[in-house]
Amino acid sequence: MLSVGAQPSEMTRKPYYAQGKLSVSSIANEPVKILIDGNNYNNKGNDVTMVNDVRPGYHAVKVYQQKKYSKNGGIRSNKNMQLIYEGNVYVKSQYHVDIVINRFGKAFIDEKQMNAAYYDDNGEDMPGGWGNNDNNFQPMNGRSFEQFKQVIRNENFDNTKLTIAKQTIVANYFSAAQVKEIVQLFSFENSKLDIAEFSYKYTIDKNNYFIMNDAFSYSGSKEELARFIKAYR
Repeated sequence: MLSVGAQPSEMTRKPYYAQGKLSVSSIANEPVKILIDGNNYNNKGNDVTMVNDVRPGYHAVKVYQQKKYSKNGGIRSNKNMQLIYEGNVYVKSQYHVDIVINRFGKAFIDEKQMNAAYYDDNGEDMPGGWGNNDNNFQPMNGRSFEQFKQVIRNENFDNTKLTIAKQTIVANYFSAAQVKEIVQLFSFENSKLDIAEFSYKYTIDKNNYFIMNDAFSYSGSKEELARFIKAYR
């Protein structure tokens, strides 16, 4: 059985095409209460609580289960709820994260990319008429992109730049030309290669990724990127 929660506004700030899904279920028969970012989702037990259009990033998840107690040789439900799971769960752009809580409160977390195969497996239609063509997605707009680059420029160390860049990249889409500009903001060749490989998945015109070669100083980096793209396909 599936219960679908209402979508809190704070969870849906990103464009729809960048969103993910989060589902939580418990194998216990007792009712459970699920809190996601402080928002309450009631569950009768053995149901799946599905939250659609979840913004990419970390989300605080708590699962409470109704206690039982003995009385006159029988087992009855207690109105008090016991916390059986608490954690911060990271949802990537266009990924479905599934959390299953066993009877001992141990969480099993899995994720699956919401591509064409995902919707085929689940018998769902692709949202908004999506197909396999990445051009159905829109790259970050020019103004936001300039602000994004300035944030990276303000950092002195490549490691910090990488962390900040990746946090933004996973929640957006880019053109190959934009990725090239991002790559050129890094000082070291290994950092350039790292961000170029990381950004490939979020590039809408992958057929133009050859322009990235001009951003590298060494042929070895170009060859490594080519091997990465070949393996990705």
